Amino acid sequence: MVENNLTSPLIPLLAITKGQNQRRFMIISMVATMITIAVFIYLGKYPLTLNSYVHQQNSSRTTVSPQLPKRVFNTFARHYTKNISDCWTDEDYNYWKQGDFYPPGPLHGNIAYMILTGDKHLRSRCDIMMCTFGVTIHPSRLFFVENNLTSPLIPLLALTKGQNQQRFMIISMVATMITIAVFIYLGKYPLTLNSYVHHQNSSRTTVSPQLPKRVFNTFARHYTKNISDCWTDEDYNYWKQGDFYPSGPLHGNIAYMILTGDKHLRSRCDIMMCTFGVTIHPSRLFFVGESSSDSRIPIYDVVVPETPRPVDTTWSHQKVSRGLAMVIDKLNKSADGAEVQWIMVLDDDTFISPPNLVLLVAEYNPQESFMIGQECAGAFCGGAGYVISRGLFERLPPFIISCYRTPVDGYSDQAVPRCITIKTNVRPLDRKEFNSQPPDHFTSRDGLQVRPQGYGRGITFHYMKPAERYLSLWRLHQAYYRSR
Repeated sequence: MVENNLTSPLIPLLAITKGQNQRRFMIISMVATMITIAVFIYLGKYPLTLNSYVHQQNSSRTTVSPQLPKRVFNTFARHYTKNISDCWTDEDYNYWKQGDFYPPGPLHGNIAYMILTGDKHLRSRCDIMMCTFGVTIHPSRLFFVENNLTSPLIPLLALTKGQNQQRFMIISMVATMITIAVFIYLGKYPLTLNSYVHHQNSSRTTVSPQLPKRVFNTFARHYTKNISDCWTDEDYNYWKQGDFYPSGPLHGNIAYMILTGDKHLRSRCDIMMCTFGVTIHPSRLFFVGESSSDSRIPIYDVVVPETPRPVDTTWSHQKVSRGLAMVIDKLNKSADGAEVQWIMVLDDDTFISPPNLVLLVAEYNPQESFMIGQECAGAFCGGAGYVISRGLFERLPPFIISCYRTPVDGYSDQAVPRCITIKTNVRPLDRKEFNSQPPDHFTSRDGLQVRPQGYGRGITFHYMKPAERYLSLWRLHQAYYRSR
């Protein structure tokens, strides 16, 4: 993310300007913006009319109409259709125009929405917007701005006509080129990425002010055409040396253990490394699977040699039980291993939010015995991941490698935690922040039954594939924390 200061405690920031160049950048950008605005004003003779609406207030609070709408828009059926273009139809649009999807009453909302679009996006982007947020907005508050007024599905407004349309495009392009030129000119002040680490001091998170030796340019990597280029052999070598991590003695009090297989190294694992992985110290990140080395991933072969390869579900429990034994052993032998108070276990297609996990574990005493995740029938739900406190993982070595799958518990998420419960009498603790499904599942009928109050400050989401989906959620995650 691009910013002008380097003090965010949660998000790696890019510094692009310094000193006088910072002021120069701001001035030129403002001028470019003003030029674009002037074009809109000049073209005002083709009026863009957004009606002004007023909302009623009761003292200092806005009152809301409690009535139900005339018609229900079935989001479950529409959002899970095989053909995404079927999520919004002509019939839906006609009902929406009549206000049938909106609660009756005099109040229609105090915000109007103007969305810029083009002809080629009507049956793709615009339909998606209508079947998601659009259907929740009153017809008098939603405007798609375009160059014709003939779409049967989208509420369009004409913005520009004839030569003025061309003039608008030319001036806007010039303004954009001026802004881009500023970035290029200021390129001699290199992009500097600050990675900050969270350390626990009693119940408060403190921030290390040191800068890393090297910058991982997330802007260039996350927007590459070939997603597999987001993490390279060279990046891995720098990461292993700790170059992307702030210097200092503290490396974080959470270790991450990720279950994977050879076929996912160049897809899921690379994506994890170029998102959350690059923000974690090398001594705190372990991929466990069936390979002993890789050119990009810190992977460990924890499966016994006689196990058939590739490892299937029948033998995958070894990755958890023997993986935990290996990670605990390495932490015990590490010079700073005592700093680790929690071990987080997750799959290679599970999204993880380290800042949210830090906030959650701060609520518990790690010297006590906890395993926390999404509880399912006395164990954990598949793929949601779970975190184990030091008070518990110190008790695991005598028995953990003997935890096998059973006919009842066919998956490692169930078999190993249930084995831990039998041996230690520590039961899984359920928290809504851990989720065995992706975020959109919790807008469906089944998802609302599982999480009627939502997932709060989400920590994990499973089934985040393909890789682009994981990356998109990570961008939203970073944007959210940048705005905090």
